Amino acid sequence: MENGANSTSTTTSVSRCNNCFTTKTTAWRRDATGSLVCNACGLYFRLHRTNRPVHMRKDFIQQRFRRKNQQQNNQAVNGSAAAALVLAALEGGGGGNNNGRKK
Repeated sequence: MENGANSTSTTTSVSRCNNCFTTKTTAWRRDATGSLVCNACGLYFRLHRTNRPVHMRKDFIQQRFRRKNQQQNNQAVNGSAAAALVLAALEGGGGGNNNGRKK
């Protein structure tokens, strides 16, 4: 074999943003011309109608953490208690709800 025979080019399909050239994103989008753009560039273009500046590029994906609020926990408990009351009323014959009609 010759020296260059073993150097066949293997093309791997690495997705790359057409605007900021990043390869890591949570979602890929298409721009108006059909080119592949990252989620950040696609959302920026949708909001501002201009391409996202390259200096806004980050080398990491920023994660957001949501904290459960104590008030949300109380609403979930109250909601499940209300659902239990409704189920009990339905199983017990409707709980006397006859829409204002006399029998």
